[in-house]
Amino acid sequence: MTLHRSDAGEPTIVALVEAMKAWQRALDTTLSSSGLTYVKWILLRAVARGDYVRHRPYLGAILIDVEMAEHLLAELHRDRWIGFVDGAGMACGPALPEGQPVVPEAERARVQRIAQSLKALHSVSVSPFSSDKRTMLSTLLQRMQVNLNEFSDRRDAQHAEAANDETPLIRAHAILGASARTSTSPHSSSHSGAHSTSHAKSAERGPLPVRPARRKSSPTSLPCRS
Repeated sequence: MTLHRSDAGEPTIVALVEAMKAWQRALDTTLSSSGLTYVKWILLRAVARGDYVRHRPYLGAILIDVEMAEHLLAELHRDRWIGFVDGAGMACGPALPEGQPVVPEAERARVQRIAQSLKALHSVSVSPFSSDKRTMLSTLLQRMQVNLNEFSDRRDAQHAEAANDETPLIRAHAILGASARTSTSPHSSSHSGAHSTSHAKSAERGPLPVRPARRKSSPTSLPCRS
């Protein structure tokens, strides 16, 4: 596939990306005034609604795993957004594993005010559009989402098919490697066996007898005459 310079400048995509940047900036500004981030708000709202169960991943607008959730709960508790209660409904600290997060009654009004601020932000973002235009925009975005999901599914299927095609090759290489190692084993085994047999026979015969050293005659000595 050949990429052209104009591909990255598709007006519809550029407009969508810029709109999302502006939306994210307005959202961050609204939440930061209360000392929150978007992910903290997602978890706080889930706790306020009773949708969150501690020590389990939470799948809301974004996925919050257990480790991240514990970190965020500690910060929300530090900032007095939430408290913890045990199985009997008595107040406890976050260190108690059985403790479940709750929004105290004194903080519910503050959470509700933030929810109202975000609702107002939603209204501001679509206020330039009539009801018909909002419906049309929603339909177009949903169609775009379907197309992107289908594209992702096709790519995942292609990757899975490629991985399945590679599996027999990997197994074949493994079999060939095992076969090569097996074929060299009898040769080395027979060589080792022959060496051991020769050594055993030598041990059975015992040490070779030592021959007495031949006495050397001195070249200057002469036989005695009687």
